[in-house]
This record gives sequence, structure tokens and C-alpha cells, in this order.
Amino acid sequence: MIEARQRSRASLPLGWEVLLLVMLSLWVVTKAHGQSSRTTPEDFSGWGGSLDLAARYNPPGLALLGQLDYKAVFATSAEYGVPTHSLKGGVHAIVSPSMGQAGVQLEYQPLIVTKLRLEYDRYRYFGRFWSLLSFPTSQADYGASALSALEGEERATFGDRVQGTLILQAKVGAVFVRNDVTYGYYLFAGPGPWFYESEHDVLLKDGDSLFKNRISLACQLWAGSGDALLIAGPSYEVYRAEAAKRVRQRLGALLYLALAEQGWAGAPHFYLDVGVNLQDDNREAQPYVVGLVGTSWGSAR
Repeated sequence: MIEARQRSRASLPLGWEVLLLVMLSLWVVTKAHGQSSRTTPEDFSGWGGSLDLAARYNPPGLALLGQLDYKAVFATSAEYGVPTHSLKGGVHAIVSPSMGQAGVQLEYQPLIVTKLRLEYDRYRYFGRFWSLLSFPTSQADYGASALSALEGEERATFGDRVQGTLILQAKVGAVFVRNDVTYGYYLFAGPGPWFYESEHDVLLKDGDSLFKNRISLACQLWAGSGDALLIAGPSYEVYRAEAAKRVRQRLGALLYLALAEQGWAGAPHFYLDVGVNLQDDNREAQPYVVGLVGTSWGSAR
């Protein structure tokens, strides 16, 4: 069993490592280009959807994800064959053994290398599998043993989240670069004052915020017909729970495979992220695994 270990050292998620990664993204985006069999705004516009099954280890998790959206593309790059100006809106839902989640999102792309996304989610915690648990202080032990000891004390209740994300993306030769900077604001209903937020494995309080920065640098290893491709490379993620001042840092290696559209079955895709927790109250220096398999249709390809 994994025991929680409290950290006395201070650590900031917006340190020099993240600053350098953001600067790298800003440099790369000036040379962005892409590749696709689609070329006109009409090729990229329309309804789209996706259905995925995701699983993770350390912390454990299993979820089914679905999304439906409409994308309006106003301009594309004749040179690179990718959208340069678009607007997308839709709905999504996620269900796991511990909770359900439904929400809406709006995504605006003002430039070929930039996207702005705004999301609202409503959570339903089922009152089982550690959801939703309350803790007395921000420094409480919430390792695996502590969570198991509290089984049966979960509260079936609701929660809300408003989240904004800035996405910087680029392709230079065979190398893809993507940087996601996310800020989420959370509301919880329950005794609290601190709540175990299982998606990010952290303690938050009602009216709390979570900052997250993730960057991936992947090389294209194969390109097939249509939008089919295989990419792999390193990833780095850091997040900070604002009120509790708790930080997680991860370094991993990702693999992503997208296949050509298979008629009614859509375009299958597979994702794997394996790495180590560089800094974590409960899992420092321990491995983690995140995997996903699914398919997409229409403009979601």
C-alpha cells in the first residue's frame, strides 16, 4: 500500500522548467506546418464525435468518454492543409465507477498554432470508490491506505467545474509540439472543508483552483492514407492545487496511433503514456500508466 508523505520543501509549478518549455513552444510555432488529405474549409467543417475507453495505473482509474460537437472552419492553409481559423462547440460526458460527468465546451482557433478552449462540467459523485471523500486539513494523508480506511464514508453529491485552456501546437518537419496550459475552478457540495478530487488525485476545497501545464514533443514515425499516423516522444506535466499548495510533476513517454476511417466504425485511435512521478505527495519516484482506445467520426478526426 502507498502511504502519503508530506513535503516540507516549497515548489512552484511555474518554475524555470515550465518557462523553458513554454518558450520552446513559442519558438516552434513560428515554423508550424501540418499534413492532411483535407484542404478546404468544407473538408474540415461539420459534425463530429468520439467514443473512448480510458484506463490508468497509479492512481488507478477506468472511464468511458463520449463527445459530440460541430466545427465551423473559416479558413485553411493552402500550403499546409490544416485549419487556421475555426470555431467548435459541443457536449461531452464521462462515466466511471465512482462518478459521472457531463459538460459543454467551446473552442476557438484564431491562428494556425493557437486554440482557446472554455468548458463547464457538472459532476455527480456516486458515493463509492473514494468519491466524494472529505478531509479536515490540506495536509491530511490521502494515500492509498488512508483512502481505503475511509471506504463507506463517501458522500453522494454534486460538483461543478469551469475550465479554460490555452493550446499552442506546431509541426516542424516530422516533429509535433503541443503545450496545454489549463486553469480550472472547482465547486463542491459536502462537509469538507477539503475534498479528494480523484481525477487529479489531489485535495481541493470548495471554490478552489487547479493549474496544469502539459507539453509533449513527438516525432512522426509513420504516415498512412488520409489522417493516419504514428507518433511517439517525451511528455512533461506539472500541476498545482492552489489552496493546498500541493504540486505534482511527471515525466513520461507517449505513443499515439491514428488509423484511417473505417466506414461506420470511424477512425480508430490508440494512446499510451508511461512515465514516472517526479514529484508527488504519495507516489514520488513511482511509475504511472495512462492508456486510451477509441474511435472518432466526422470533424473530430
